[in-house]
Amino acid sequence: MEQQIQTQPVQFQLPENEKIDAVILDNSQIIEELVYTLQGKIVDNLTNEIRITGEPLVEEKAITWLIGRFVPYTSKIFSLSVLDERNIKQIIYEFEADLILELKNPEVLGVDRRHRDFVKNLMVHAFVATIYKAFKGETLKKLLIQYNISETMMRSEEERRGLFRRKKEPIKI
Repeated sequence: MEQQIQTQPVQFQLPENEKIDAVILDNSQIIEELVYTLQGKIVDNLTNEIRITGEPLVEEKAITWLIGRFVPYTSKIFSLSVLDERNIKQIIYEFEADLILELKNPEVLGVDRRHRDFVKNLMVHAFVATIYKAFKGETLKKLLIQYNISETMMRSEEERRGLFRRKKEPIKI
């Protein structure tokens, strides 16, 4: 039996006036792709379309529950933190342990038992990808450097313009 694949275009494009700090701190694309995967969909990077690959991994109520657990860790609070390796591993361990505990009875949450381990691994791996933004404050450092550079450029631009904005006094003869 051949499975029919449905597609629909995905609209993901950064606004031209988007600042780099907003892009770095925005995890909506990670969350969006996580939701698509849980729904049994993938985003084809070549055609920029969503492809339905089969049955959803979890029910809609489970998506809400899983994303509700995931989203707080993708906030700016974590991205702009300064965490060492030990802190990050501890947070990952706690996240994974809580997830395993909650998924002991996956059917209650709307997760098919056959997909439980895959769903857990998917959530943990996405979590790891986002929490490492805080490793040694790298994201914060990069944003501060970027902010400093743009502030310096603006200041030097104002100084250059300032020379030509001086009040011109009439020449006395």
